[in-house]
Amino acid sequence: MAGDGGSSRRARRVDFGTTMLFGAVYAGALFLVVTGFAVEPSGCGGALPAFVFG
Repeated sequence: MAGDGGSSRRARRVDFGTTMLFGAVYAGALFLVVTGFAVEPSGCGGALPAFVFG
């Protein structure tokens, strides 16, 4: 009975860590996409139109 509280706490900590990991990966990917659009030298829409149209 005493172990139930500890395992629940540990499961919550693992869930939080997993959520933070996925959040960090998502934020990193979003940062790369945004900076890729921002530093496009042509200045006309970023990397996506150049990739799609050209």
